[in-house]
Amino acid sequence: MYSLVTGAAATGVNRSTILRAIRAGKLSAERDGSGAWVIQPAELHRLFPPLPQLPAVVEPVQDPGHDAQIALLRTMVEEMRATITDLRADRDHWRECHQGTLRLLPKPVPEDAQDVHWIKRAWKWSRGR
Repeated sequence: MYSLVTGAAATGVNRSTILRAIRAGKLSAERDGSGAWVIQPAELHRLFPPLPQLPAVVEPVQDPGHDAQIALLRTMVEEMRATITDLRADRDHWRECHQGTLRLLPKPVPEDAQDVHWIKRAWKWSRGR
């Protein structure tokens, strides 16, 4: 018995493709107690052929260039990690400098209420009121 996910893995198609086939009536399936689709293997492989089985033991390919590439990549990763550490330290330094500068600035003073009143009077005067 296959679910949508295991059926997709067994046939190499997307699970939405299997679901569309079920809804279109091209593939018979049932729902189990939890509401998930259950598909008989014979029914699934009637419409979607199974993937070929891989041999149980696959010998790794030995390439002498792989060791050099792996060493190069490890070196690059270490350099990137060092760069990230430096950038974080630099960021923290500049953040502290910025916060120190903000502490030295005077606090903003709210706008005087009389100035606001003057502006309102000028606006009314310009409108002819």
